[in-house]
Amino acid sequence: MKFDPNSRQAIQGLKFQDEVLRDLKNKFCEVTPVRDWLLSIDPSLASNQLNLLEQTWGDIVVWVTPNADPVFVECVSLGYENSRFPESKVKKFMGDNKFYAFGWEGGATKFIPSATWNAYARKLESFFRFGREFRKFSRGH
Repeated sequence: MKFDPNSRQAIQGLKFQDEVLRDLKNKFCEVTPVRDWLLSIDPSLASNQLNLLEQTWGDIVVWVTPNADPVFVECVSLGYENSRFPESKVKKFMGDNKFYAFGWEGGATKFIPSATWNAYARKLESFFRFGREFRKFSRGH
């Protein structure tokens, strides 16, 4: 399954990512999209390289103070009560300085440390769709 920027999920996800980015910019020293941060390090990165690096580094990078180590945020927009979570995120988005930002229409954004969510997600039932592994979960859990 190839990424389709015109799909409902992509549009909803990018909108949520923009909302999280704006919210974090009002609260922290420096906040930038990960893709922009990566390009500031290496302007020659191609789009497919950025896509792969984004799987490890998330969507947003935050500096709480100017000299602090960065914190990385992966935005997860939930469309319905029951959702799927890519196993690739569980395997690649790890670290003490990484957080998931979960959001859904009408709900407050929830920030969860990646170690906590990944440990929980590993216990969820898995399934394959379009050759990719996912975990089943619902907002009620």
